[in-house]
Amino acid sequence: MQTHDIDLGKLVRKSFEDRVKREHLFTIVADGEQADAEVEIMVMQWGLCLKNFSTVLYPVIGVNGAMKRNGTSVWRNFETISVFNDANTTAYTPEQYATDPEALRSAFTKVSDLVIGSLVEDMKK
Repeated sequence: MQTHDIDLGKLVRKSFEDRVKREHLFTIVADGEQADAEVEIMVMQWGLCLKNFSTVLYPVIGVNGAMKRNGTSVWRNFETISVFNDANTTAYTPEQYATDPEALRSAFTKVSDLVIGSLVEDMKK
């Protein structure tokens, strides 16, 4: 993944920023700029898994999200996308992952979008 610049943290961050901007939830400021709240999103687990007796591997991800305002936690949640999530439909053979970096990128982009979607929906409650 490193060889092909596939950084799961960057994919998750881009998914989050795109979702927040698309839904006009709040303004994102550049790193180091003053903000009234701070959001931290951390990838806690990730990998590729079989689903039942399939011959393809599905991407999986677990992400922790937290928002702090003035040092006080105002929101926190953990979301996962597993092989059994109905929306997790992107899967490739081990050979495809090994020989096609874009397969790996597209699989992890998809689950990044899914997990961020779940986090944002919870954040809006």
